[in-house]
Amino acid sequence: MAEVRKGYFHLGFFQTFVVPIFLVFLLPGLSFAFFYHAQSTLNARLMDAIVQQVEADQSVTPEERQEAIEFYKQVPFSRLIREKEFSDMVDAQTRFNFFTFRWMMILSFLSIVCGILYFMFAGVSVVLSYNSQRIQHLVLAFGWPLLKNSARLPSYLAKCSRSVASVVASPWLTS
Repeated sequence: MAEVRKGYFHLGFFQTFVVPIFLVFLLPGLSFAFFYHAQSTLNARLMDAIVQQVEADQSVTPEERQEAIEFYKQVPFSRLIREKEFSDMVDAQTRFNFFTFRWMMILSFLSIVCGILYFMFAGVSVVLSYNSQRIQHLVLAFGWPLLKNSARLPSYLAKCSRSVASVVASPWLTS
């Protein structure tokens, strides 16, 4: 009896399909979660500071004070800082931090969406290729170059966002 070679094709479903998918989405998912957490934490700290400042301000009536407190509790600081009038009152480092958080979450989300779209495209191509040899030939002839060439921009986006996320997150991870 021929001895079965153990190699790449004998790894099993989990190691062949699940682990690569997990690894593709691991860093963008962690980046999104980290920057969302960082933004939420900074939002909470700044909201507490603003509420304390409003409560200490005796130049406004109690009704105005209560309205201001409710407003700042309902609208996160990260949304307020996008308004020009409000962002001009905030220091440059805080604006930079929120800008970085917002764009890193956007890049991470786009990396995840592109990964999902490419896995879906590949899955549909495989399903279509089972119908006949002609369709299999067409899928290989047109699908592979399309997938290869159209994947360059999103893969560059994913690589850049992962690199930037690692560099940007390093000050917060070490402290």
